[in-house]
Amino acid sequence: MNHMGVPQSAAELELVQNFHADTARQNFDKWFNEERAAEINERWRIKRKFLDAKGDDPSLLSKYIFVDVLEKPGAHKNFKDLLTAQIGLKHPSLASPPTPDSPPQPQDQPPSPPDGEEAPSDAAGDAAEKDCAPVAPLWISVRGCNYVTTEAVCKSLAADFAPAFAVEKLVLGPDIEADDAPCVADLLAQMPKLERLDLSGNKFETDGLKVILSALKDHPSITDVDLSNCGLANSAGKHLAEYLAANTPAQRLLLNGNKLGIYGTHDMCQGLRRNTNVVTLGLFFNNTGQEGAEHVLNVLREACDVPKEKDEENDENNAENDGKDEKNDEPPEKPEENEGKGADQAADPGKPPAAAVGEETTAADPAAAPGGEAGGGQGGDEAESGPRTALNVTLVQVEVGDNKWSGDQCAELSKILAKNSALAQKKELDRLKAEELARIEEAALAARKQQELEQQAQRKQTAAAAAATPAGTKGSKTAAPRPPGKKPGAKPSLPQASSPGKQKQAKPSPKAAKPAAKPSASLPALGKK
Repeated sequence: MNHMGVPQSAAELELVQNFHADTARQNFDKWFNEERAAEINERWRIKRKFLDAKGDDPSLLSKYIFVDVLEKPGAHKNFKDLLTAQIGLKHPSLASPPTPDSPPQPQDQPPSPPDGEEAPSDAAGDAAEKDCAPVAPLWISVRGCNYVTTEAVCKSLAADFAPAFAVEKLVLGPDIEADDAPCVADLLAQMPKLERLDLSGNKFETDGLKVILSALKDHPSITDVDLSNCGLANSAGKHLAEYLAANTPAQRLLLNGNKLGIYGTHDMCQGLRRNTNVVTLGLFFNNTGQEGAEHVLNVLREACDVPKEKDEENDENNAENDGKDEKNDEPPEKPEENEGKGADQAADPGKPPAAAVGEETTAADPAAAPGGEAGGGQGGDEAESGPRTALNVTLVQVEVGDNKWSGDQCAELSKILAKNSALAQKKELDRLKAEELARIEEAALAARKQQELEQQAQRKQTAAAAAATPAGTKGSKTAAPRPPGKKPGAKPSLPQASSPGKQKQAKPSPKAAKPAAKPSASLPALGKK
């Protein structure tokens, strides 16, 4: 169905007419899985293109409006005019941004009312705002931002362009330092419709990252964040964990070319395991090593186990039962093997031995036991928090090049991501199918309601026609129409019964002789006459 709720296929129309029919539902499922799924898969491929873990696809460069504030000395002071000129070159139909002194007048705005009459409340302002907004969202790339120009650029973007234009993506760089991070945070607060933010190549490091991530946590619509090559050290991991644990709308987070290391990766994974929105994670060239790889893999392993499918649970139960049978077949332990165990353990040989104090401390250390249960980066708080119901399989792309991962770790990562990708694609199909069925059900209810209204109107029309009958004939039989030439009040003539085979005799004319009172009984006599 299209956005107007009109069926676009025979299967949809059939389901609208017979929503609860099994045959109609089967035909719809077949149509959706064969034809509609191909279109949705193509949309998924395009989405993956926008969520590449290595960065933007080169084909997307044509969407940008480029501005360099260092092209001429003092260009940042006239940033408004500079960017307006570039927008005019890229989109000639767009009007210049409004100013407080002279707001732009749209072409279809009615003339101002005469003196003494009130103007419409807010219709003119709404029309002006609508005409100033571009049809296509803008991608703006501002280069040359440094400790001199960043503040002026951010203030001009917030005051002159954020209210008037729909900016979808913003690129700022490449020399923004930690002292200028509050200016960037204030700009983000003034652009609530911004969806993509690229701050790669800047120098704000961990101190500036904390300020920017604090603003990103409160932003309602940013789904793409690029923080590559920003000098982030291992201390940035805890700030990234707080941002990821907030479960913001971000679907792509690029951290390529930083120096998170083992410990920064471990801290970041604490928030990553609570996130259910991130689809793409870029960790290229972060010196994570094989220990950091285990932290990332443990998050993915845990996510793959939650929720468990019924068939997997049955397989596990069968495996446990088989294991118990094998243990029952084994010979009993020797008495000397039970020495040193507790009373409960001696009674139950299958119970695992209690660990010593030193061993317990080692198992709780994630760095010391990367492959253990606590080695997935799960600290003491996570162990006491009970089951992690927020885990979800969302990661489908993780870029880990030049991190010295082993071949087995890379192979396991590829296998998990392929499984996640198939599952994410299936979830997308199920979601869109559910939305389609909801629209069809709504259309079916509307059609049924319209049919009931038509039947009700027809009943009302019939009742009105019956009520329009004259009062004299009310309650009596309707009089038959009088044939032409018949006098009112004359007795109706009874129909003559004719025997089969005999023709009806014609009525004698008025000039004909009057027949005898007693006609002859013999037919031949009549014939002779």
